[in-house]
Amino acid sequence: MLERARQLRFDKVNATIYEFNKQSQKMFLAIGFEQIDLEAYCYYIEKNVSQ
Repeated sequence: MLERARQLRFDKVNATIYEFNKQSQKMFLAIGFEQIDLEAYCYYIEKNVSQ
């Protein structure tokens, strides 16, 4: 998904992860997403170019 976003020249990828879904939160954070709100996460393409 992230590689496709790069190919399409997206600036970022957003994800909504429910507050109770701790395992998904950990997974998204581990691959470079940042938590920007209670249930909102964002992956900034330029910031994570090497991944």
